[in-house]
Amino acid sequence: MKNTLLILLSVCLVFTGTSQIPSWTKIESSTQLGLNSISFGSESVGYIGADGGTLFKTIDGGENWSIILIDSSIVGIPMDIVDVEFQSATHGYIVYNYSQNPISSNCKAVFTRDGGLTWIQAPVGMCGLLGVHMTDTANGYFFGASCFGGLTIDKITNRSFVNTTYKSWSNGFLRGMDFYNSSYGITVGDFGKVYRTIDAGANWDTITPSFPQTFNEIKFVNDSLIFAVIDSIKSIVYSTDSGNTWQPHVNSLTFFRPVMKSLVVSSLDTVYAVGKSSIGSSAMIYWGHHSDWSWNIFNSLQVNHSFNSVAMSNSTRVFAVGDSGIIYTNMDFLTSIDENSPAFKLEVYPNPASTFITIKSEKIKEITLYSMDGKIVLEQATQSSTQTKIDLPYLPSGMYLLKVTHEDNTIQFKKIALHL
Repeated sequence: MKNTLLILLSVCLVFTGTSQIPSWTKIESSTQLGLNSISFGSESVGYIGADGGTLFKTIDGGENWSIILIDSSIVGIPMDIVDVEFQSATHGYIVYNYSQNPISSNCKAVFTRDGGLTWIQAPVGMCGLLGVHMTDTANGYFFGASCFGGLTIDKITNRSFVNTTYKSWSNGFLRGMDFYNSSYGITVGDFGKVYRTIDAGANWDTITPSFPQTFNEIKFVNDSLIFAVIDSIKSIVYSTDSGNTWQPHVNSLTFFRPVMKSLVVSSLDTVYAVGKSSIGSSAMIYWGHHSDWSWNIFNSLQVNHSFNSVAMSNSTRVFAVGDSGIIYTNMDFLTSIDENSPAFKLEVYPNPASTFITIKSEKIKEITLYSMDGKIVLEQATQSSTQTKIDLPYLPSGMYLLKVTHEDNTIQFKKIALHL
């Protein structure tokens, strides 16, 4: 079996050309900030961490993004948001450091349990944070560096700091972490450092790969097959023996001399890696499937840009974010904000509205109204109604997003403009 897998992994890169380009859609972000990390807590709700301590949120599956304001008294010294990880639509962590030149002092992490309405400073032992990985909403790990340099891991249990593990006193950071289950995980970082635990972080064994370059991120496909991206034109590397040995994925990946920064594995065992080409510095995406591990390629043709992070909102939809506010997804938004779905016709009037709206459709089960920063401003059960009137005299003028849930759990969205 292992020999078969190695043969499959040596298949040359498949260039799909311009026929693949339309499958990746650019989303207008209305920002030029560097976008450093993306995470979805549900299929509809996602978050992007950006430079300048800016956090973006979507409540419509990624088609529209709005800024979430965070109390400066919680954050303190303004830094970039270098990592976001949400375990649900409401529960998640964000990490502050500098995206271009991380430091090992005065960094912070905060978490929310209400979708970003309020934030609490996270209990972290190290001071050179760079990332977070949670195994559920209350338990997980922070990783990065200690105050005086050194690769460091903090364990969090029930949202409380448990202990710190120092893995190396040299300069540098741990930059990526993934767990196959609650006990078995791997963390990676600068100088080709790889550490593995099989006892939920009580002990971390040192693995010595053949690559001295920085490991940017790591993801399990299964308990033995693991992919990682490194800061090198070899870029995508893999292990077929649970991380004991590593090898580069086919030399043909060097055609565009890509340097990948982030990767994600779908539940369908498709691996997506994002970064940039070192020839022209254009943003790039690679993706391959377990059926043969041949690879497709997308080149955004945007010079001097790079994708920095990739995430999935469900088993098939992928989002890649990067420099100068670039956001791409692999599918068009055909029905996410649409008056008509295949099952039901949705009418909302007047729109723009002043003090009320009327909603007409079939078998309406629930109405939810969001402000464009993702806050729920109204929820109302309708008991399979076909027409509902909602009074809105207490809401400020602006744009809102109406979510209509039908009896069969079909969901439709509609943008509403309110002018008092």
